[in-house]
Amino acid sequence: MIQSGVRLPAGPPGNLQPNLFIILMAKPKNSGTAWQFALVNNRLTELFFDNRKIMGHYYVVVKDYKTKETKKWISGDTKKLNLSYYNGKYRNKIDGKLIETVSKKSPNR
Repeated sequence: MIQSGVRLPAGPPGNLQPNLFIILMAKPKNSGTAWQFALVNNRLTELFFDNRKIMGHYYVVVKDYKTKETKKWISGDTKKLNLSYYNGKYRNKIDGKLIETVSKKSPNR
């Protein structure tokens, strides 16, 4: 059974490619996969985690989210996570520390 991560929307939002969305949803239930809103390079994103390591992000538009609950998540999460992304590395703008990412290994290797 396909289990979505925490707060994952029902369908591919805005500019997310459908194939990528299916891969992200095909994680086992207890894999530790989650996501939250963040500011990456001063743009709103959905940031995906696997066991406290960043898997990736994609940019979203605020007007795609209309419920009070998601607007509350956006305002709360963006205050906690403000990152910069450069050369495949994430850096926290608040304290300047690098954040660990999941290694991107090819599935054929």
